[in-house]
Amino acid sequence: MSSIDDFVVHVMPGFHSDVVWLEDQRDYAVSLLNDTKQNLMLCKHDPDYGVFLHELTYLKPYFDTEIEERGYIRQLIKEGRLTTGGSHSQPMETCISAEGLIRNILYGRLYHEKVLGDKPMVFMPWDVFGHIPQLSQILAKSRFSGCIWSKPIVGFHPLFWGQSLDGSKMLYRRTPYTYSAHDLDIMLSQLRNELPEAISYGLTEDLRVHAFDFLPPAPWMAGECAAMKKCKPAIHVSGSAHRKFFKSALDKYKKGDLKIPITARDMEYYHQGTRLTRADFKIANRIGENLTISAEKFATVANLLGAKYPDKALDKAWRQILLGQHHDGMAGPSCDRAYLDLVAGYRDAIELADEALTNSLDYIGKAIDTTGKRGAIPIAVFNPIAAKRTDVCRAKIEFKKPVKGFAVTDASGVETPCQILNSDEVLFIANDVPSLGYKVFYVQASDKAAKASARSGSEIENEFYKITVDPNRGGCICSLIDKSTGRELIYDRNIPGNELVAIQDKFTRNEPPWELFTEGLRDRSADSPAKVSVEKGPARSRIIVRGESAGTPFVQEICLYPGVKRIDFVTSLEDYRGKDNLFAVTFPGSPGSMPVFEERLGAVTGRRSKGKFDFRTWQFRNYSDHGLRAMCQFVDSNWNVVLKFAGKSDAGVSLGPVSLVIPHNDDALATCYKLQEALIKKGVCSTPMYDDLESGRRKELAIEECTLPTIMNDDLSHGTAFRIHL
Repeated sequence: MSSIDDFVVHVMPGFHSDVVWLEDQRDYAVSLLNDTKQNLMLCKHDPDYGVFLHELTYLKPYFDTEIEERGYIRQLIKEGRLTTGGSHSQPMETCISAEGLIRNILYGRLYHEKVLGDKPMVFMPWDVFGHIPQLSQILAKSRFSGCIWSKPIVGFHPLFWGQSLDGSKMLYRRTPYTYSAHDLDIMLSQLRNELPEAISYGLTEDLRVHAFDFLPPAPWMAGECAAMKKCKPAIHVSGSAHRKFFKSALDKYKKGDLKIPITARDMEYYHQGTRLTRADFKIANRIGENLTISAEKFATVANLLGAKYPDKALDKAWRQILLGQHHDGMAGPSCDRAYLDLVAGYRDAIELADEALTNSLDYIGKAIDTTGKRGAIPIAVFNPIAAKRTDVCRAKIEFKKPVKGFAVTDASGVETPCQILNSDEVLFIANDVPSLGYKVFYVQASDKAAKASARSGSEIENEFYKITVDPNRGGCICSLIDKSTGRELIYDRNIPGNELVAIQDKFTRNEPPWELFTEGLRDRSADSPAKVSVEKGPARSRIIVRGESAGTPFVQEICLYPGVKRIDFVTSLEDYRGKDNLFAVTFPGSPGSMPVFEERLGAVTGRRSKGKFDFRTWQFRNYSDHGLRAMCQFVDSNWNVVLKFAGKSDAGVSLGPVSLVIPHNDDALATCYKLQEALIKKGVCSTPMYDDLESGRRKELAIEECTLPTIMNDDLSHGTAFRIHL
């Protein structure tokens, strides 16, 4: 085992960039550009000093404007004294799509490699509020060999292999980026208290990230970096400190001299309230991402047909989106000036992408033969997704002469359900539109005037579902039958579906923009009657509910369409004038099941909340033992695992996040890792733990970066829902 005197500590100077937060981008740019300049000046003063520079939001403007420094920056990179991060910024992973994160990495890599000449190997989401389960998978396929993040999310060793849903592993170092010391004596004193933990893991080298928010270089390091190497422990200051640390750890691991734990634990739980703060950002980002991706697809097709590809417009759209996805932007805690700037940026991105998409579809449309139906109005329906699709469409039409009604058919003359919405708009079902393709439909004059009509009652149905609401209980759903199985999905009449609830939110909580702190239920729509009306038409059946919740009028729409296996729910608050209300729409889950959250490239199970409508958080803390979690596109309620016992019948079990408890035994550890990989590939996150929680290794440590619990049951509030002892 190494001693402190023989230890090597790699210190990486730098600074963290909050491109927006308490100030806007213009104000922070001054600090960030000055930080960059000062660090480069220190590199010139001390040939043993180095620095890590990361985000394009300040690095590109500096490189663009400080032309005389370009050669020096490239030389420092060549010498390994200056390194870069390999991504555009530090994005809010849990609020963006997988494609958004991949584009962030692509933009960063293209700039850092092709412009600056670096080869980033370590991903650096230091300050990001939680991480997605697919991070290892995405990083491994993006040529990274390691990752450093800083938030003290519960349940992690300082150095570990993180396993993704596909089984991919990535080496992580969880350490604060805010490490700082005011002089060498203070740093040495701190290290003597901190290094026993690294030694207890079998490490002989460790890493410190000296990079607080907007931190200028430490003056006391100037001219001292060579002498610091002779200290005990030896301190090596370098811009490539992270690479040297990872190389040292991997070399020891490959030789069998270091055991690095493997975990498939969910890394999502930090600042949970940011998933709800400034919802406009989340909506704009989703629209911007989807629109820009669709524009790229159809612009490529149009380019193959001869159109010019709108590369500059789509590039600018992505840059605006990537700026908005910065963790202090997308998360929502930024100041109002920054908020307005970012919303304008999203509007710019959406307008650019919309224009590119419209132009591309127009160009493709001109190449489509629509001469087959004389006197009919052709409508080309395009499908941007990678699967054949049947869905509802709206189109504005204009006949040359007045008509009594109209019909919509495909090219074969097969009629599809349609109805008039108003004098110039039609709603129809576009069936079997091919993946990343189109299908032409024709609107023809007809004697039929297909309109929706008001009906009595409180139910609607199509071939897939039958829905009944109760006007006496706020218009909530009292019955939802899946017609393919005959199964009733409202399992308990006392727990209705599509219920609007108002929860009291405590505005004096810690860090309000980042957190949730509820104080009980204020109002339930099911406790009051509502007005219910029903419309039925050839292409849509709709229930409209009008009621009031917490003194605020609301309107809910429930829509079914023929041939479409989906229910559309829309809830609108009208003229809201209240305060400190958290509104939610609730549906009952399956009895005995666990929540399942869609996670971009897969899905993971969550855990049930201990209390109802009780969500109290602060940073990594979960005061109310709730199961709140972000999802990308859908949430479900399901079972997932079958346990098989020798000589006994199988048992179906609904698993949430699992802790795998083992003795200090190599065979048990190998079995644990094998089971963990099988579980994570089914979307069940798991955390291996020794049955004594490593008390022998940890009991003498004065300071720990390890965030594993010291009492087994303490992990229950941080995600563990099931425990397996091996």
